[in-house]
Amino acid sequence: MALRLNLGRQGVEYHVTSLLSKLKAPSRTALISRAYAMGVLNVGAWPPKVLEDFIK
Repeated sequence: MALRLNLGRQGVEYHVTSLLSKLKAPSRTALISRAYAMGVLNVGAWPPKVLEDFIK
């Protein structure tokens, strides 16, 4: 994932940790579950894609 985003591994970890905190998720699994429940991720896509409404 880091290579596709042009980030280092630590950069990806920083953003994941930030999302965990913002969504008050105790784990990465819970983070994904909450993202689906909030409608951030497209349910029918694999790999999951963020809907355009949530991209700045």
